[in-house]
Amino acid sequence: MFLAYRRPAVKVVHEEHVSDGQFRARFRREIEAARRVRERYTAPGSCTVI
Repeated sequence: MFLAYRRPAVKVVHEEHVSDGQFRARFRREIEAARRVRERYTAPGSCTVI
């Protein structure tokens, strides 16, 4: 992926948090908030969850 001078950030969820419902809800809200930010201010595809 070509990002010019931008470096993508990758957030990794540690296994200990996978079953924590509160953590997952907070993470989901963070993703939704990030998706509302205009692409000009984020790396393309920066809100992709795998």
